Amino acid sequence: QKGWWWATGSHRRVRWPWPKMWLETTAERPSTASNSSNSGSNITLSEKFRATVFGAKKAAERPGKWTVGLKGWKTPKGANGQKSPEALATPTGDELSKLLPHERSMRRLSWAATLVKMDPRRQILEFFKPGDHRGPLGVLLSTGVEQPEPGQATSTFFSVWRPTSLDAIRMMMEGRAIGKSLNVKGKSAKKGELSGFVPYIQIFEEAHKRRVGTSPPDASVRLYFSTTDARAKARSELQSVLDEMNVTASHAKVMLAKEAAGNAEFDDETREGYLTDLRWTMTDGTITDVDEFGIGLTLPERLLWE
Repeated sequence: QKGWWWATGSHRRVRWPWPKMWLETTAERPSTASNSSNSGSNITLSEKFRATVFGAKKAAERPGKWTVGLKGWKTPKGANGQKSPEALATPTGDELSKLLPHERSMRRLSWAATLVKMDPRRQILEFFKPGDHRGPLGVLLSTGVEQPEPGQATSTFFSVWRPTSLDAIRMMMEGRAIGKSLNVKGKSAKKGELSGFVPYIQIFEEAHKRRVGTSPPDASVRLYFSTTDARAKARSELQSVLDEMNVTASHAKVMLAKEAAGNAEFDDETREGYLTDLRWTMTDGTITDVDEFGIGLTLPERLLWE
């Protein structure tokens, strides 16, 4: 909504974008005809706006509706019915200067709030908030229900994301592409300009792993199995890979330390190979059994990645 007034000390109109939080009502923009004497289509201003521009004391003296139209401010009559001395008063430069920082702040906040709401990760988070036996909160809201049924058991959910590039997220926010669930085929994704677009990093060759960030050396994950035999078999195979990773990373550290001390010299290809092997360095390079919630294993995330 745009507000119009006469600029102080001149005979030209200027336009000002009113922050929406200050408006109590909306209205059509006033006529811009130069010979118009109509101050109609005035915008009613909120109490916060009055206190910001005129001060809390002055705003409290006129508790009725304050409006701004083609010719300037228009305040209500006084408590005893007398005509307001500020009726159709021209705003001063000092009053206008108080609006500028608030208007800029509101623009930034509005932009940031819109950006957050459009982020697909935020939308998924909001959709899978706790619900009831009918589904997550997003399902309830889609059927017109604002809150889960009181007294019912709460249902909770979680979602899994594969590595996603910032470009893919930007395209989803712009509406030029859509995300694809793990159980949805690309040909089934019919919305968006790029039907079937998969905005994820696809890893189907060993060389592709280098294009993805390395897991932290202290990160760990848990794997659960249906039987103890399955866990024992998996542990046996994982342990052999873990031992190889520990030996390779330790050897790379030793060789690079020798070069740093001046006791060895490598060509670029050899040095790059040792640096690549450092990706296998782990803070706790062990595998442990977990029986707290089921039959499981705790192992370094880098081991699972490899």
